Amino acid sequence: MIFSREEKIAHINKSPDSVAIHDKEKWLNIFSEYAIVEDPVGSKPHVTGLYDKKSSKSGNANLARFYETFIAPNTIVFDIKNDIVCKNHVVRDLTVNIDMQGLPISVPMHLLYELVEEKEQLKIRRLAAHWELMPMMSLLMSEGLTALPILTSMSARMMKHQGLSGAIGLTSGLGKLGKFGNQGKETVEKFLQAFNDKNQSSLSRLFCNDAVIHIPYGEIKTTPSEIFTNMCGTLSFSKLLLAGTTVTTSVTYKTDAESKSDNKQGVAIFEFDRNSKKIHRLTFYYE
Repeated sequence: MIFSREEKIAHINKSPDSVAIHDKEKWLNIFSEYAIVEDPVGSKPHVTGLYDKKSSKSGNANLARFYETFIAPNTIVFDIKNDIVCKNHVVRDLTVNIDMQGLPISVPMHLLYELVEEKEQLKIRRLAAHWELMPMMSLLMSEGLTALPILTSMSARMMKHQGLSGAIGLTSGLGKLGKFGNQGKETVEKFLQAFNDKNQSSLSRLFCNDAVIHIPYGEIKTTPSEIFTNMCGTLSFSKLLLAGTTVTTSVTYKTDAESKSDNKQGVAIFEFDRNSKKIHRLTFYYE
């Protein structure tokens, strides 16, 4: 079947809608039989459809435990800035506002939904939540004694529903950040400068030899050496987020210097090679 832009957005809206009313079964039902949730990107993924040791069966028990740990006890509201649909991908630029037992927290985020058709219905095959774990944890710690009951409750839920391996899986993203540091964001800033200066040699040095660029996803697949053949104009970035070895940023792509109507608002995802720390995949999302 061919699904419209409106149908794709309507399907991913089932996620914040079901979260708002704390309907776990409705939330679980938006995912495909075999699905992966990375929240945040860089931590241990939650996978459905495979054999689950804790429940001793195949299914979505892993994702259900994620729900009970992070969604069920909190009030979560999505403040959506922009939705971009490119083929079977939907990228959402937003801020997630969380009330954690009376403590409000705002989390800047980019969400990537990869959709698939299953039994003639849209389902989410992959949800990649790009947000920064360290600032949220630092914010909680800065609250001192006020946050102590929240952290205690969070730890208890984590151990109850996911065990020690789940806690290690969540914090594994912090270990990757320790090795990667701010180098990813610095490289993205260098890319922006080189692109706007049309400096091919400086830009190419930021990429792996086999790097791929999508401009945008589902339309043009190219390489760093051919980027200026397929993408002109200027770029501006805002809201850079580092998750794992990936940096996302909100993008304004100005294709015509004389006309504001040609500006495209979107999101770019920079994926880095863990060893060389160079960009191995860059995906632009805009309509």
